[in-house]
Amino acid sequence: MGRWILNSYIFIFLAVGNFAHGWGSEGHKLINGAAARSVDGEFGVFLAYFADTLAEHGPDPDNWKKDDDNEGYRHYFDADLYADYPFANLPETEQQLVAEFGQENVQQRGNCPYYIVEYSHKVIELIKNEQWSAVLIPLAALGHYVADLHMPLHVVENYNGQLTGNKGVHFRWEVSMVDKYIKNLPQAPSYPVIDDPLVTCFKIVRESYTAHGIILRADSIARAEQPLKIQQSLKGYAPLPASSNYLELLYQESGDCARNRMEAATAMVAGFWYYCWDQAGRPTPNSGD
Repeated sequence: MGRWILNSYIFIFLAVGNFAHGWGSEGHKLINGAAARSVDGEFGVFLAYFADTLAEHGPDPDNWKKDDDNEGYRHYFDADLYADYPFANLPETEQQLVAEFGQENVQQRGNCPYYIVEYSHKVIELIKNEQWSAVLIPLAALGHYVADLHMPLHVVENYNGQLTGNKGVHFRWEVSMVDKYIKNLPQAPSYPVIDDPLVTCFKIVRESYTAHGIILRADSIARAEQPLKIQQSLKGYAPLPASSNYLELLYQESGDCARNRMEAATAMVAGFWYYCWDQAGRPTPNSGD
């Protein structure tokens, strides 16, 4: 099933007011909020002061999909449709990516690493020009894209388990399970020093890719324990009955993976924010511009 079909289901579910995607609204809030409290120095003071704002706007890019047809493919990167693991020799720019694979294929397979680089430049310019109020939502959005790349099903062709009998796992894992069992994230004890953002993004892709099998295996185990009727309902977005232990089993088998990827995302979001401030010349932040 193509991603555009999944997006159609997403919009249908949005119409009834329940569906969120990415890491889910709450997941993105947790990651951005923890990242904002993880940065050192005067820029860290600025981020911590606006931690609630950065958290609250963490889900924004998912909402932008409704009004921008180009937004959707910025959130994922089906790496195994571009190259074989460990994804060496990927193009160094999005222009080269499009030249090699074609614009239509890029829109289907995603461009998240390249868009993170592009969006980082936007954040850098705003900080360089000391537009401290204007940079808050872009900072939050950058955190969103970086976090999305840490979600293992955002970097594979089999993004919804549709190729392996795990159809529906994407939403159940990143939203339903995370929202039920992961209520907080710690501050990152450290964050990476980023020299080359695209190289860093490809490193994230490799790490996420190696984790996606954990999710599929966990879903297979949890799914097999459900009555046939619930197994069928797992393919869609309808809430599960209270009697189902699917999410509990899913978390037992893959909760450590979810926490590890979300904590890694927290550290990396902090690292990207610090990178942008550093590249902008480290101007002194002003919380009242």
